[in-house]
Amino acid sequence: MAREAIALMLDVAPDSFDIVVQPEVPGEVTRARQARTALRQAERSAEEATRSAAEALLREGYTVRDAGELLGISPQRVSQITRGSRGDGHRSAA
Repeated sequence: MAREAIALMLDVAPDSFDIVVQPEVPGEVTRARQARTALRQAERSAEEATRSAAEALLREGYTVRDAGELLGISPQRVSQITRGSRGDGHRSAA
């Protein structure tokens, strides 16, 4: 109905334009959405930094257990995030 009313008022074809409905939201909603976006970006950054650090530790000869302890994650998580990046056949004392 809105499309037809607008088309009549503007004297144009109803399919010659798009309608986008954007509700007005309180500023708190906008801030919350921005904060959640920033959180997701920070989580991705932390995951990448953790993976990079874990790979560096393993290259330097640390075990997955030691790398996990240093990074504050489990040895299993170290193995998960570095899977495929170690082609040296090195086995850890996990």
